[in-house]
Amino acid sequence: MILADKWISLGILLDDQFDSAPLGRKPGPAAAVLNHMNAAIEEPRSVSDRLHPFEVAMVDLLSDLAAVMSPVWMRRHRHHITLWWMGVAQAIIHRTRPDTAAVEQRRRIRRKTVGMDGLSDLLEVACGFELPLALYAMDEIQRMRQIVVDMTFYQNDMCSLDHEIASGCDDNILLAWEADGNTLQQSIKLVKGHITKLADEFVTLTTLLPTLAQELELTERQRGGLHRWADTCALYSSGAGHSQAICGALHESAICHGPRSPS
Repeated sequence: MILADKWISLGILLDDQFDSAPLGRKPGPAAAVLNHMNAAIEEPRSVSDRLHPFEVAMVDLLSDLAAVMSPVWMRRHRHHITLWWMGVAQAIIHRTRPDTAAVEQRRRIRRKTVGMDGLSDLLEVACGFELPLALYAMDEIQRMRQIVVDMTFYQNDMCSLDHEIASGCDDNILLAWEADGNTLQQSIKLVKGHITKLADEFVTLTTLLPTLAQELELTERQRGGLHRWADTCALYSSGAGHSQAICGALHESAICHGPRSPS
């Protein structure tokens, strides 16, 4: 849990540099920073000692993760971090060309920058169970991970909507739906429907896990780890909704039903 908390804290600080700060609207300088950070995690020993503090923190965090996770997991996680930074680059270029990103393109970007496969990886760290390769490859597991990613960014975008409207930032998926011809209230209804549908699908998928465990002949320890992982995914998705709702000062339900209607 401490490592997961450390990762999320660093991720928030880093994300803010490309979101709220001027760097988030400067594709050239942002690209240089992202390229250098990617080099720092892929080949840390070949990078100059004169690292940016964020690079030092990321390399240090990956070193801590490597002490408890396998080389296979670390390769996967590094790839997912790279996907996150690719999404950041795509988001920044979109801000300079705001009329070029359709709803589906915006959704793909939000999956990389807010939901993030890298963040889903951390749920294995948090529950103390690394998904074996064959289990990780199963459609049910991949879909459950995708649901966690999608619920995270849908809840985030609903809860941060007021802030993004005030700041003039249109990265939000609800604003993409609005630009596509929906009213803001229709966009809010759309995202509520998506969240509810995803939550129901996740519950259905959990009922398939015993059969999957039997088919793969998982050991008792692995079966326990799998169910612990599923519980951690569910708790994270629920907790993220509560946290984002509180941070957004929302007045409806604790599951983050949406921002106040514009007057």
